Amino acid sequence: WLAGAGVAAALVVPGAWVATAGGGHDAHVASAPSPAGDVPTDADVCFVRMMIPHHEQAVAMSDLLLAKAGVWDRGRRYAEFVRAAQAREVETMRRWLDAWGSATHGAHDADAPGCDHAGPMPGMLTDAEVAALRSADGPAAQLLYLRLMIPHHEGAVEMAYDEIAAGSNVFAISVAKHVVQDQLGEVAAMESMLAELGAAW
Repeated sequence: WLAGAGVAAALVVPGAWVATAGGGHDAHVASAPSPAGDVPTDADVCFVRMMIPHHEQAVAMSDLLLAKAGVWDRGRRYAEFVRAAQAREVETMRRWLDAWGSATHGAHDADAPGCDHAGPMPGMLTDAEVAALRSADGPAAQLLYLRLMIPHHEGAVEMAYDEIAAGSNVFAISVAKHVVQDQLGEVAAMESMLAELGAAW
């Protein structure tokens, strides 16, 4: 989403955004100056801070699948895509937090107010689900991966909708909109893969 000079753009350019994986990866930068309300708030920071472990779990899920023999080729390519794209985005979001540190309204550390998410984050796998994916053989793991990644993506979409509704930074909100677009598209692709495998979602 954001690399190099794009970090600075996210702080000062309200119309800047970079498409998420699955989109065109094209940077779109507006020339208008950023109003004070576009400075990242706790809601914006919390969105990023929750998306980091959410993405990290998707990477870990993909690692588990890719370590197995007998995985369907299309499913393997998709898991490789998820692993590469979301690992890259984790690093990007960590840079966001560094760049936003001195520009955020209010606290921005682990105890930031407004960042107390009750219960597990939407779509996050339980320990039992991770263990089941780890222990499954290749073909079974392929089906389980898709069946677990669909609600995992839907959880990311839920958090993105929350950012769209409550966030203040135009850049972060634009990224959240692309999370909605891209991850819903990937959900449809995963449902198609399940149908191709003859498995009911």
